[in-house]
Amino acid sequence: NFRKINYKAEEVLFFSDRK
Repeated sequence: NFRKINYKAEEVLFFSDRK
């Protein structure tokens, strides 16, 4: 579960950086 959360956080960071 921790890995999934970390992955989600990374995805959000990438999405935010893309903006």
